[in-house]
Amino acid sequence: MVSRGHASEATYNSWVGHIEYVLDTCNPNFIAGKATCARQMEGNPDYQYVVVFTDRVDPASGDGRPVGVVTAYLQQLNCGC
Repeated sequence: MVSRGHASEATYNSWVGHIEYVLDTCNPNFIAGKATCARQMEGNPDYQYVVVFTDRVDPASGDGRPVGVVTAYLQQLNCGC
């Protein structure tokens, strides 16, 4: 669970759909074994989801997805902060 002073708490279950959306729609550029992808929040252009993940894919999983998501967060855009 994530709460560290944020306005609301997040769980894996509340974030998994957002992570999948970013992974499904990004064209990653891997540097030193990791990539960062960001996609604008649907319905709210002031925020974007950002996912940082490794480049290693486990062929046994059959899904073609990276094995490790390092972090995922919501970033406010154009906030002047």
